[in-house]
Amino acid sequence: MKTILLDIDGVLADFVLGFRQLANQRYGVPVYGTMEQLDWSFPDLTVEQQNHLWTEIRESKTFWRDLPVLPTNVLLLEDAVDNHRVYFCTSRLGDSAQYQTAAWLDEKFYITYPTVIVSSEKGRVAAGVGANFALDDKVKHVLQIQQESWAKAFLLDQPYNRDRDWPLLPRVKTVEEFFLKCLK
Repeated sequence: MKTILLDIDGVLADFVLGFRQLANQRYGVPVYGTMEQLDWSFPDLTVEQQNHLWTEIRESKTFWRDLPVLPTNVLLLEDAVDNHRVYFCTSRLGDSAQYQTAAWLDEKFYITYPTVIVSSEKGRVAAGVGANFALDDKVKHVLQIQQESWAKAFLLDQPYNRDRDWPLLPRVKTVEEFFLKCLK
């Protein structure tokens, strides 16, 4: 049995699409999803507008729960959850982020009672749970996991994390590729 640490946003959930839909409702900016997000800036939104959106997200009882799913092989994810210790670790904000994430995993992937950890200290979390493998879309988190735990951490290839070549970060194109590498 292996211990796996999985990120949510940019890995399983399309946070960018949800954020852009909210931004469109409030400020009329274009809507697009994760696959069109080339970096982590939002130049069509002022800092004030972005702060307002983040406040609204933090206070929302449904934002995280309503996010669309990124393409994922549900059977591989279910198999991993059924046969290994899988922790879902997210940096989501808000008092109900953990509850909404667990409900989202149940509704979208039929994972009942998932273990959801809300933290941006993913290296410490990986060390604390004794993770063997981890998957994240943020370079900073993959580096933390590599430096602070024994887990083999993979970077999920997304347009916004291609700004530099990271030769020490094993990259996978899909969640399925990650599972095939760590569960073989």
